[in-house]
Amino acid sequence: MTSILRPWVERLGLRHQGTLLASVRGCDSVPRNDPSKWLSRFYRGCILLPHCGDITKSATFMLITHDSSEFWKYAGEFLDSHDHYPHHFLMHFTHAAEILGYKMPYKPQREWWGGFYHKLVHKLHLNPETEAQLDARLNADEETFADQQNTQTNNY
Repeated sequence: MTSILRPWVERLGLRHQGTLLASVRGCDSVPRNDPSKWLSRFYRGCILLPHCGDITKSATFMLITHDSSEFWKYAGEFLDSHDHYPHHFLMHFTHAAEILGYKMPYKPQREWWGGFYHKLVHKLHLNPETEAQLDARLNADEETFADQQNTQTNNY
């Protein structure tokens, strides 16, 4: 059976894949013309295969672009208005952008997503993870991963 995931995504660890899939839905609480809708469609085009077989013919759920100015137009609008997005959506999208910024095989788009991730965490007053930190966290065995989550929660 064919997978909907692009082959490069299938080669990632399961937590990496799960993190990417958690952002597929996009933000439900914004208007149709919100920049997050365009970014979500482009994001889906980066990680998923289109049902129609040709992403350039996909009319609704995903798109692809090779135009950095188009990407940064929507990314800039998103970053300028990040305060109106629900925190839950914003965090999932941040983590997904991080993975694309480190793991996507197509260099120009990897650099766009990496730049977007770094700008977004800066807007959120956070420090970006390095790729090594990301991989150590997501590739940890289940007991270590659970302990890290519980330790972070119980320290408050």
